[in-house]
Amino acid sequence: MAPTTRTRGFTLIEMVVTMGIVIMAAGFLAPAVATIFQNRKLDNAGTLISTVLNEARNRAVTQKQAFQVVFLRDQVRLYRTPKKKDAGGWEKVQAYDPESTGTMKYNLHFARLEYQDIPTRVAMVIEGSNLEDAVPTRDDIYVTFRPDGTVDFGKYLDVPTYEFKKEAPDLADIEIYRDGQAQTMGYLDIRATGRTEYKVAEKELE
Repeated sequence: MAPTTRTRGFTLIEMVVTMGIVIMAAGFLAPAVATIFQNRKLDNAGTLISTVLNEARNRAVTQKQAFQVVFLRDQVRLYRTPKKKDAGGWEKVQAYDPESTGTMKYNLHFARLEYQDIPTRVAMVIEGSNLEDAVPTRDDIYVTFRPDGTVDFGKYLDVPTYEFKKEAPDLADIEIYRDGQAQTMGYLDIRATGRTEYKVAEKELE
């Protein structure tokens, strides 16, 4: 009778060593995975705001009338400026809700405002009144897209594009970050032509 071959199993030491290697590898990978997810959320928040800006530009060009993008602490809204028989008014397009986008917040550097200083509503809206009956005034924070597609910052200043083009920008027109995680930032540049560009980069340490 031929001898049988026994299959050798793992010893306890081998299993412990293997588990240790797996745990160490997970420890190294966890920060990288967390960074990927954080960057993805920053990408999404920047895309939401860019979408409204691009929509304003497109509509201004196609409809041959000015559109305002109004910035509030918890949303970005689109307003159509009255023209001839068109009474104008607020468009349904809106984006950026920090409560539903992973506590994303933003700073408006073109208006020299940090997140906590951005108004929660437009100036004409008081407690209990309807936004749909309000119009943006100089007391509100907005940029205007002209019928030729260019952007007018009004009383605010366009942050120089060369700041945005740096590998790790110091500033941009709009700076997006996750609450409590202000090292990796989203930087959004609004060009004078009305075009926008967005990127995520590590904030320069002072």
